[in-house]
Amino acid sequence: MKTTTALACAIIMCLVIGMVDSYCGSITSPGNNPTNCTYGGVVVALNSTFTDYKACHRISCNTDGSMFVCGIGFHAGVFGPPPGCIMIQGDKCEALLVDVMDHTKKCDPTLYGGLG
Repeated sequence: MKTTTALACAIIMCLVIGMVDSYCGSITSPGNNPTNCTYGGVVVALNSTFTDYKACHRISCNTDGSMFVCGIGFHAGVFGPPPGCIMIQGDKCEALLVDVMDHTKKCDPTLYGGLG
């Protein structure tokens, strides 16, 4: 039973990872200041990163003052949850799969034919 459960969890994780299409992009810091970057009013030092948990973005400030922004967790990209499941945002942008009818219950795609 434990082996079957572990195998089902491994298959689910492979499916979930395969269904996420992350996004990233370069943006110019307002004012094009070569000594730091500014993102949403936050000053980010050159060669450092800042994680915005409200917007679910990780911001990297490059040496030339340009920024590279990537979605993280819940906002990492496009996701297609298995039938009977829905994805909601947890703490610090965590993507949670929950039952479509009861968001307090973790999703078990095997109950809905997600792992045939």
